[in-house]
Amino acid sequence: MSHPRFAEARATYLDQTLAVYETRNFPGQMKPDAERVILIGIFLALWAKGEASGRPSRLSLTRVKGAVAEAGLFGQRQVDDIVARLVQTGHVIARADAADARLRILEPGEPLLAWNRSWLRAYHEPLQLLYPDPGFARALDPDPAFQRAILAQGLDALPAANEVLAHDPAVSDLYGRPGAFNTLLSMVRLQRADPESRFRESQVAVLAQPFGVSRSHVRNIIQTATERNLLSRSPDAQADIRVAPRGLDAADRFIADTLRTSEVTYRAAERRADA
Repeated sequence: MSHPRFAEARATYLDQTLAVYETRNFPGQMKPDAERVILIGIFLALWAKGEASGRPSRLSLTRVKGAVAEAGLFGQRQVDDIVARLVQTGHVIARADAADARLRILEPGEPLLAWNRSWLRAYHEPLQLLYPDPGFARALDPDPAFQRAILAQGLDALPAANEVLAHDPAVSDLYGRPGAFNTLLSMVRLQRADPESRFRESQVAVLAQPFGVSRSHVRNIIQTATERNLLSRSPDAQADIRVAPRGLDAADRFIADTLRTSEVTYRAAERRADA
């Protein structure tokens, strides 16, 4: 966070990642909650590792469910529903196995791979600003081989991602609520651009809308974030809401830790791709 270009990198990170996680852009046009993000990451990592084996991919729904269960995420029925939605929107392709027509083999469709390329740019353009030499060019416009290499690191990166959240229980709490942390980051983006920014609940609701958050849920987000000292508000009934200094610091720490994890994953992918 002491890097002289951190403020510029932070602005780039917020612009890019918030766009990637808008419901209209998120795979399946689903609400981008944390567990769905992780499920998609697990699916893509399993597929990429299978592709790297040099044998035809045989990634089944059962294998995906097993990996999701190992990660301590939601139940099998929810995996069924999410994968079915991704198949419906063309983000995942399901085809009959040549050896067993009862088995469906899963692979990412081009819309999912294109979203992942946007995701990679969102996390690596800020790093390119901070550390242009040797840089992160291969993630900014990845060829298929490098995209598979960095996707294959996804399972290895999960523990580090969990550690980022574990650093701050307040952030972890919001991150686990659909759209909540992205709403906070949207407020951070505006307040960093204009330190005098103040928000009313109706304005927060507009910021939350792209992430599929209802007005009633916005009230819960504001209440929880205020109790956690991430937001502050005046006692007035028409209270202005601001991101508290604690919230600004927490967002900076989250961004810095996330970029650090992305850097480690990128370098590991380089070694994998060049091996």
